[in-house]
Amino acid sequence: MRMKPSAWIRVDLAHACAGNSRGSYEELHPTDTEGSYENMVVVASCLTIHSTARICRPEISMCFFPEKHLEDPCSEFVPLIDGPNPVPDTNLKASSSISPNSGPNAARFNKKGFKGKAWTPAESNEKQFIEVDLGDVRGVYGIATKGKEFSPEWVTSYQLLYSTDGASYSYYQDESDNNKVFRGNFDESTEVKHVFKRPFEAKLVRLEPLTWEKKISLRLELLGCSEALTTPETSFPEEEEGRMGNVLPIRPVTTTPSPKECLDPIDLENGALLDSQLSASSTYNSAFTPENARLGSDSAWVPAFADDDQYLQVDFLDEANVTGIITKGREDVPQWVTAYTLSHSNDGIIWNNVKDEDGSVKEFAANYDPFSEVTNELPATIRTRFLRIEPTKWKNWSSMQIEILGCYRPKRMYLFHWIYYAF
Repeated sequence: MRMKPSAWIRVDLAHACAGNSRGSYEELHPTDTEGSYENMVVVASCLTIHSTARICRPEISMCFFPEKHLEDPCSEFVPLIDGPNPVPDTNLKASSSISPNSGPNAARFNKKGFKGKAWTPAESNEKQFIEVDLGDVRGVYGIATKGKEFSPEWVTSYQLLYSTDGASYSYYQDESDNNKVFRGNFDESTEVKHVFKRPFEAKLVRLEPLTWEKKISLRLELLGCSEALTTPETSFPEEEEGRMGNVLPIRPVTTTPSPKECLDPIDLENGALLDSQLSASSTYNSAFTPENARLGSDSAWVPAFADDDQYLQVDFLDEANVTGIITKGREDVPQWVTAYTLSHSNDGIIWNNVKDEDGSVKEFAANYDPFSEVTNELPATIRTRFLRIEPTKWKNWSSMQIEILGCYRPKRMYLFHWIYYAF
C-alpha cells in the first residue's frame, strides 16, 4: 500500500460472499490488519485465518495526511480552552488518568478548585495522550503548557497531532517537514509557550508526551486568533451554557512578533569566533573550557560550580545582531541545562537582561536530554558586543554547547611584518 509523502493509513478488512452478505474480518477474527505507518514503508498484511469471499474491501479507520496551514498572520491571540468561548470538561479526553482528580479536566490552566492539580495518566509512557475537542474547526496559532504545581512533575518534550474530523490526523511538522518535537517545561509552575510558525485549522488537537520529569503531569492552553474568533454553533450541556454566558471578554495574551532577519547560525563550530572570544565565570578543568562550548564539539563547557552564578560569555569584538540561541548538553555523561537567561552589554560593564513581552526577565526553556539541539528565538533582535548565557536550571550539572543565531561579520586582524634589508 503506497500513499503520497507524509501520509499513511490504518485499515480494517471487510468481505462479502457473492456480493450479498457482508462481514468484518476484524469482527470475525480479532487480529489487527496493519496498514502503512510511515510514508516510505510498504506494509503487507496476511490473514491468519482463510476467508472465502467474492469482494474484499479495505476500510480506513485511521488516516494521517500532510498538514494544511493557515496563511494569514495573527496580531492578537486568545485562549481557546478557557477563553471567551470555553470548551466544556467533556471535550477534554485522555488515554488514561491515574485518579478522578487527575483527569483531563484537571489540565485547565485556571480551573477553580484545581490548584495543585494537573492531568496525570495511569502510567508514564509514550502511549499516553491528552486531546482537546474545540467543538468547531478553529485556527490554532500556539500552545502553552505547565507542570503540576507543588509537585516535581512535568512534561519536558512532546509532539502534536490535529484533525478536523477525528478520522484523519496530521503531525505538526517543522519547516523541514519533520515531526516537530516541542520543548516542554523545566519546572512545575513556569508557563512555556510556543507560537506556531505554521498555524493550522483543527477541531481536535492531541498532545503526546515524549519525555518527562518524574512522571507525566500537564496543564495546557491552546491559542487562537482574536480576529477570527467567533461564537461556535455547537450546543453544549445546559450547565456549561450557563457558565459560558457569564464569561467576559478577556485581554489577548500576546501578539505575533515581527519576522526577524538574520536567523542563520554564525557557525561557531567552524571557527567564526576565536577561542579568546569565548570566556566563562569558571571552568571545571582544562577539558571543559569555554572554547569547548562550540556546538558539535567533542566536549562541552562545564563550570566549576553548580549554582546560579555561572555564565558563558561571547565577545563579538564589535556589535552584532543576535536573534537566537541553539543549545545542547554534554553527550558523554547525562548533563544538560534545562533553562537559562540572557544578558547583553556593549561595554562589558553595564548589562541588560533579555525581557519577555510583559517586561519580565525572559527564562528560556532549554534542553530535555543531552543529545537534542534546542533552538530559542529572542523576543526581539538585540544589537550587542557581549552576550552572556546564564544557566538557571539544569540536570545533574550545567554543562552545555551553544550556537548563536544572527548577523555577525568577524573582525579581521591584520598583522604587518616589517622587513628590513641590510646593505
